[in-house]
Amino acid sequence: MRIAIIGSNRGNEKLNAFAFEAGQALMDWGHTIINGGMGGIMEASAKGARTSVSFEEHRLIAILPVNDPSKGNPYSGVKIATHLGTGRNYMIILNSNAVLAIGGGAGTLNEIATAWELKRPIAAFVGAGGWSERLAGTSIDSRRSDRISPVHSISELEDWLSSLDAEQ
Repeated sequence: MRIAIIGSNRGNEKLNAFAFEAGQALMDWGHTIINGGMGGIMEASAKGARTSVSFEEHRLIAILPVNDPSKGNPYSGVKIATHLGTGRNYMIILNSNAVLAIGGGAGTLNEIATAWELKRPIAAFVGAGGWSERLAGTSIDSRRSDRISPVHSISELEDWLSSLDAEQ
């Protein structure tokens, strides 16, 4: 499964630690990670993915907002330079099967709304602020009957992904 990891471009100690663990776990579990390839949550999750014993560079995809792949963080695997700025958010979500939000500001809010409209399952980390915490457990609008799934730990992330596999 292709999992988009979205969130704060700066993060904080708790958000970045969870992103690192999530990146490592998702790679361990055989998933492909797609993110925006810059700093904060994106960098922490990519760094975590690289520590996985199952790491494969082609399963760590960065869709960059800039036109120069060298501007992305040094931990990303495949770097796709778009020169689209925040327009690249749509590409991140479009190319994912599910979304994990960790903290985040306006860009993350945009990505969550896009994921909602594109009917992607969304999990949101709770415990360190940002839009992920504010929207966890909510339904954005009446277009869907589900809610954004709150996750407090890596084991809850694993349970959420298992529930998605069971639905397919």
